[in-house]
Amino acid sequence: MFLSDKILLKPFLDKLHTGAIQLPDFQRSWVWGEDNIRSLLASVLNGYPVGALLTLELGGEVQFQPRVLEGVERERAALYQKPAPRPDLLLLDGQQRSTSLYQTLLATQPLLCNDRRGKLLEKFLYLDIRKALVGGPITEVCVVPVPASRVIYDAIYRKTLLDVSTPEKEYESHLFPLNKVFNSFNWIGGWQAFWKQHATPQEMPVQELLDLIGRVNQYAMPYIQLSKSNGRRAVCTIFEKVNTGGKKLDAFELLTAMYAAEPMPNDEVFDLRKDWYGQNPTPVGGVKKIGRQAALHATGHSDGVLKTLASTEFMQPALLLHTMKLRKLADIAGKKGKELPAITCKNEDLLDLPLQAYIGYADRVQRGFVEASKFVNQDMVLRYKELPYPPQLVTLATVFAALEGKTVAEPAKEKLRQWFWCVALDEAYSASTETKIARDVPELLAWIDGSGPVPRTVDETLVQADRLDTLRIRLAAAYKAIHALLLRHGCRDFINGQSAHLSSFYADPMDIHHIFPKRWCEKNKIPPSKFNAIVNKTPISAASNRAIGGDAPSVYLKRIEEKHKLNSSQLDDILRTHLIDPVHLRNDDFEGFYQARKAVLAKLIEAATGKPVMVSQSLTGAPLDTDIEDEDDEDVLVSEALFAST
Repeated sequence: MFLSDKILLKPFLDKLHTGAIQLPDFQRSWVWGEDNIRSLLASVLNGYPVGALLTLELGGEVQFQPRVLEGVERERAALYQKPAPRPDLLLLDGQQRSTSLYQTLLATQPLLCNDRRGKLLEKFLYLDIRKALVGGPITEVCVVPVPASRVIYDAIYRKTLLDVSTPEKEYESHLFPLNKVFNSFNWIGGWQAFWKQHATPQEMPVQELLDLIGRVNQYAMPYIQLSKSNGRRAVCTIFEKVNTGGKKLDAFELLTAMYAAEPMPNDEVFDLRKDWYGQNPTPVGGVKKIGRQAALHATGHSDGVLKTLASTEFMQPALLLHTMKLRKLADIAGKKGKELPAITCKNEDLLDLPLQAYIGYADRVQRGFVEASKFVNQDMVLRYKELPYPPQLVTLATVFAALEGKTVAEPAKEKLRQWFWCVALDEAYSASTETKIARDVPELLAWIDGSGPVPRTVDETLVQADRLDTLRIRLAAAYKAIHALLLRHGCRDFINGQSAHLSSFYADPMDIHHIFPKRWCEKNKIPPSKFNAIVNKTPISAASNRAIGGDAPSVYLKRIEEKHKLNSSQLDDILRTHLIDPVHLRNDDFEGFYQARKAVLAKLIEAATGKPVMVSQSLTGAPLDTDIEDEDDEDVLVSEALFAST
């Protein structure tokens, strides 16, 4: 499965140079800065370990599109004028260290690195012989960066601070060019001769420098070489275990490299990254290709539910459709039980999604996500931050993609709505989400076409009325669901009297705010565990929230009526659309309000889920003082003086 050994630094860098070792194309670009490189070189010059490398033998199940390390192609172009051959090994871990060592110790071209501000610069690195040979460990200050011109010039004082543009000037400055470390004989001879000619009074530390350079020549890099017999999951798992400090590997990056290695008609290469992110820059004389990500993120409003859709989430419906097809074919072939392939959307199983399957399903999946977005928008889930569970879109997109070409009538949509609210209000996707998605999709499809029973997710839904007491933060799925249900129910803004509509919501959005204000509740000794509960929250506009301020409901209701020319009957009608009994608010009766609204919210949940809400004694008692408190970012406390002045 793997072997562990060491390789001398020079032979290893030679393999990078010839292309015998290359990178898989999922690796990110080289990003190390000057300070990181100088620290690495100091460690090598001291003979300190700098970590193991991880390589993969080519020729097995895992076929990645390779590419040479940065700097290699530029160096090879000057020498060979032909591209590197197909490699023997892929470097899975160690890109930053390997690229740094190659560009500083072997390449003849200047090193490309970032300065502390992220600006790309060309540098040569030198060893300050005098500092390096004073005794003790070599530090970063012994490694001197010099611009590609090999001259450091002070523009302010208009003078040259350092000039090593010729070998003689290098000798004079006692600066050894580190890219000659493997071929140092002529330079050291020239350095020694230069100072003999100038009759230096001290003896030149030639042997000490030779010993130091010899340390680099004898430096061995430990490496782990994975056999080509390792499968995709093994390679992914090992990479994640070893690459603890680098970029986390995900299925999209792996598939990008794997798809690029698969044969296509006319010797084309399929670029998954370009398919998702689009083509940038625009090809000369061509038309820029808009990626699927941009197309989906542009669906609806800029804050729409697809705004944060990730590449792996987009690929999950394709994998679901592919594995459903495989299972159906196996079922037709007479296979039973464990012989049937699993339906899955797990990230690690994305590696088993063939290129042709992705190409075949991608357009349908994209349209499926658009339909899913429209579907939840119709139920007043309008912004990505208000979506109870983003993975619910994966389920819906898969169902719509599977039903493409068929009429999705209203009875089918009602079943999907019931499933959607059951998942959100029972908080069913809080754990084992991918497993539940893979179970829900085929069960929903069978339920819709009448060939199967009610899905288990719907059948097993159980919402406790007591949960309303502990819903206090907007990150909770059920909290978001109740907010959307109130909008769907037609709650109207306290001031303008308008309900939320798709056409006008974003111009003046209704967000969730306290009904009995926090300041009033604190003054009247209402516990935060109670006044921060969803029972005391409702969707209103920012203007209405400012109008509430921190006053008693009897006070702010009267203020709204007077300022906005509403009579009590009109405002009471508005309050009822929020499932609020106006009598309790006008009497500042928090306890009466709380119990009445909790009961009617339970009925709202029952209507959405089609399942009874379990009521316990706490429906008539105080909620437990558990769970974390509300993030309290909602109330805008406005003084009476401000309202008086306006």
